[in-house]
Order: sequence, then structure tokens, then C-alpha cells
Amino acid sequence: MTSAVVVILSACSQPQKQIAGDVIVTGTNPIITGQFTADPTARVFEGKLYMYPSHDIPSVITHHDGSAWFSMPDYHVFSSEDLTTWTDHGVILRQEDVPWGKPDAYAMWAPDCVQKDGKYYFYFPDAPAEGWGFGIGVAGADNPEGPFVPQEKPIQGVAGIDPCVLVDDDGRAYIYWSGMGLRGCRLADNMLELEGEQVRLDEPLPEGFKEGPFAFRWNGKYYLTYPWVRKDTETLAYAMSDNPLGPFTDTKQILHPFSIDSHIVKNEAGLFLFYSANRFEGERIGTCIYVDRMLDPFTPAGEPVLVVEPTLDEDIYRRDRYKKGQHWHTIEGAYYFKEGDWHYLMYSGNCFEQPTYYIGYARAKTNETDLRKIKFEKYPDDNTYHPVLKANEFEEGTGHHSMIKEDGQWYAIYHARDYDDGLNASAFDARNARICRLNVKDGIITAERYKDHI
Repeated sequence: MTSAVVVILSACSQPQKQIAGDVIVTGTNPIITGQFTADPTARVFEGKLYMYPSHDIPSVITHHDGSAWFSMPDYHVFSSEDLTTWTDHGVILRQEDVPWGKPDAYAMWAPDCVQKDGKYYFYFPDAPAEGWGFGIGVAGADNPEGPFVPQEKPIQGVAGIDPCVLVDDDGRAYIYWSGMGLRGCRLADNMLELEGEQVRLDEPLPEGFKEGPFAFRWNGKYYLTYPWVRKDTETLAYAMSDNPLGPFTDTKQILHPFSIDSHIVKNEAGLFLFYSANRFEGERIGTCIYVDRMLDPFTPAGEPVLVVEPTLDEDIYRRDRYKKGQHWHTIEGAYYFKEGDWHYLMYSGNCFEQPTYYIGYARAKTNETDLRKIKFEKYPDDNTYHPVLKANEFEEGTGHHSMIKEDGQWYAIYHARDYDDGLNASAFDARNARICRLNVKDGIITAERYKDHI
């Protein structure tokens, strides 16, 4: 029986020389450094984790608009017994080996692999030699490392990409894929053809583009996970059902979209995570700061609380970003600390490329230790631009700082660039680390400028 592994794998990296069968990486992220890999599916077979990704090569084809397009000619499989060391077992299937596929389509996108009755079935999309679009094929092997032998024809009645197969506890198998929405159907006992009617799975779910389904069963419930483009930003979501073919309901986000600038805090109440994420509702859309409690060092509670949001024109990062008359604002780079009875949350506003990029702070005087329950208020108020650090006579692009305390004195470590370099002088490359003494007293933070950077 196939074991579903609920993990998030992302493996895209710079190619390095590798030899099939050798251990290629040890305990790093990305996992695979020997080639470009995407779309990974993780499965457990006989106590070992196998990862089946797609394989990108430098583009050899051109998209309809003249840009480079995905070029995926074959599949590798990787395995690990400890999630630290990984072995590349080499190529398990090539595009030229698919009887029904176009041999130079470079269209071998996201695959999946399952085990049933001692045999391994590898499901993959490919462009057909005749016609257009995508079909989904099946290749068989006697072990999870292949090589896999493809069927003469694709699965009849399936047009799409991103196949995923669930082998249920009773031995029945179901296939899910993307194509004119998310679809699913029961597989015949031979694992090679459909049995019964196709079901449209995404219709009961909230609006937004969905692809890449992955289904699994846990504690009597069926879970359908998928990427979900929600208001111009892709996130990872899931829905639940009592049946393998739905209806799936109760969509929830697994990951907050566009989460950056994390800052972890430990106090007597536990672990808390501050981070920035996008928000598309409200008067000033843009990037805000949230806080969530951590159940353990790896698991957020999934109950984020908005802490600081843009309130000023000086927070505008880009005007009319989506051509809908709305400006994009940014509040990022959260850093929390406590001094006496005061809680401080410092942040960066706008963008380092803009002259108004600055470091400000919000504060609260309270004995509360649960950082999600603290109501931070911007200093001096929501409508006043009053930075602790901002562009001045010798530096600009001040932001993204941390705080240290030495011999009773607070210091901010931040980045900026020399004012003489100008905003057009390679803003991405001209920044360097700097230090400034901060005076922190009775809820007020002021800065003593240091012209010399680190």
C-alpha cells in the first residue's frame, strides 16, 4: 500500500555535476543541487521516502509570446532513508520512450507514483504526437526505482496535467488531475483506465484558479490539497470530504501567501512568529505584519493576527500596481523586543528602492505575555510619518534591522546605502550593514546617527 507523506517539497537549484546512484546532497535546502527539479511528489515505499519530480533543462523551446518555455525531457527518482542524504537513481522515463507522445515536446511535467499489488505505477503528463493539449500516461515497474515501461496509449478520457492517484484502504484507486478545473475518477483494477463517471471537484470550492491536486486519506477523512490563485497571489490550500470523489468543502489555506521576513520570539508564554504577508482587502492593500503562535519550532498554530498595517502615503511601494486604481503599500521586516513594561514592534515601511523607506515602530504597555493578544499602536499615531531611521544627509534605503543590547544600551543593525550613490546607483548592490545607537525609554525610541557603516 502506498503511504501518503504530507510534506512540502520544493527543489529548484543550480546544476552541478552528478553521477546517477551517488549521494548528491547532504542536509541542505534545496534538496537536489545536481539538476533543476520541480513538481515533486513524495511517497513512502518499504520504509524509504521516494521523490518523483519533473526535470527542467535550459529551455530549448519558445513560448507563443517569444519567451523561453518549460523544457522537461525526462524523469529521475530520488530516495532517502533519513531525509538528509539523497540518492539519484537516474532516468526512469524519457520522452522519446513514450509511444503515444510527441518525442520532442519537452512536456513531461508533474508526475506521481503509487504501489498496488506489488507493482509500481507511474503517472505522467505528456503532449500527444497527434492532436493538442496534454494526455496522461501510465508506466509500470517492479520496483520504485524503475525503469518504468509506458503503455502504448494514454488513459482514455483524461485530458490534462498534474496526475495524482490515491489507493484507498479497500484497494480501490482514484485518479485526480488538472484540466478544465480539478477532476477525479475511479480507476479500474488494472490501474490503466477509468471506471465510472468523471467528477468536477473544484465547483463547490471558492473561486480562483486551482491546479496540482494531491489527495490522501487521514483518520477517515479525504483531503484534497492544491495550489490556489487567490486575488493575484498563489497559496496552498486544502478541502475535506467523507468520500474520495467529494464533494470537497471547507477550503482552508495551508500556507499564508507571500510570507517573508520571519522573526521568532520566545517568552514565558511560548514561541511566537512575526512575519509579513500580503493582504488584498481594506483601504490600503499591500504587505502587513502578522503574528502567530508556534505549536513547536516547526508548526505555526495557523491562527495569525494582524499586528501592523499600512496607514500612510509614505508606505506606498508602487502606485496603481494592478492597474485598478489601488496603490500597493508595504510594511515589512518586523522585529519585536521588550524593555521594562513596554512591548515594541519595529518595522520597515515602503521599499528600499524608494526615498521614503524608513524604520518605524509600534508599541504597547501591558503585562500580557501572549503576543497575539497585544494591541500594538503605531508611534505617534496611524496618520503621522515619524520614523526612527530614514533617509538623511548621508544615507538612504534604511531598513530591515535587528536589535541588540550591550551594557544597557540598545543598538539597531540595519542596511542602507550612501546617499551620494543615489537611488539609481545599483540600489540592489550598494547596500551594506550599518549600526546606530537607539535610546529606548518610557515607550519612546530615538536614534543617534552614526555616519560610518560597518
